[in-house]
Amino acid sequence: CWWTRTPWKDHYISYIDGQCCIVKYEDLLDNAERECRRILSFLELDRNEQQIKDAINKQSFHRKKEDFAKAGEMKKANFLKVGEKEQWRERLTVRQKNLFIKMLADELNKFNYPIY
Repeated sequence: CWWTRTPWKDHYISYIDGQCCIVKYEDLLDNAERECRRILSFLELDRNEQQIKDAINKQSFHRKKEDFAKAGEMKKANFLKVGEKEQWRERLTVRQKNLFIKMLADELNKFNYPIY
């Protein structure tokens, strides 16, 4: 895949400097309806509350994982781990966490992610 050849730190800059809607996964988890309304507003699309709720339900992490498993697509189902925020704190080694913070501290701060 071409996107794996470019580090995330280099990749995201073209989007930040442009006219893009930045969506944080954590914000979707915290308040999916609010984030969906914000995205729809950015795209100048109008959807009613029920359409938004239906879309959130159909695309939820657990629903997608379950759908993949039911379809026998275990590779895709297993790729989706737990769908919770800040999993890096639990899953990375101390060395990996330190490297992650060292490499991306500016970006983490820019997007208001807690580092420690």
